Amino acid sequence: MTDGYGGYNQIGGKDGIELMACWVHARRKFMDAIKLYPKNKKGRAHEIVALIAELYAVEKAFRKASNEERYQARQSQSKPILDRIKSWLDEASEGAPPQAALGQAISYALKYWPRLIRFIERGNLHIDNNACENAIRPFVIGKRPNK
Repeated sequence: MTDGYGGYNQIGGKDGIELMACWVHARRKFMDAIKLYPKNKKGRAHEIVALIAELYAVEKAFRKASNEERYQARQSQSKPILDRIKSWLDEASEGAPPQAALGQAISYALKYWPRLIRFIERGNLHIDNNACENAIRPFVIGKRPNK
């Protein structure tokens, strides 16, 4: 599971490696758009963030479930949410300027859509890579650039 760094594309498809994309990274791009207009509580970016929150609500509800139960929940609950998100992205992409923050967020989500939806294929896949990033954060935060 990766962010949008293009270097990872070289390993995708090799030796059975299938790339996934992280929903936190996709959501962060929409949050950046929201930060540009903090007083607009009903903007387009808020709509998509609310839909992504619905995905996370399903994950939270089935966090301690078996892989099979989580898989079933993803098929019955997450898949319809993903369908709504995809429809929203397709519709919103027509009116959002590509250079605007919202347009960039939409483009990112559409570009990585096949990788973003991979988590519903099995119950043992994660929706994001937060656990990994949280594990390495202490090492990265302490890192100082050479001057």
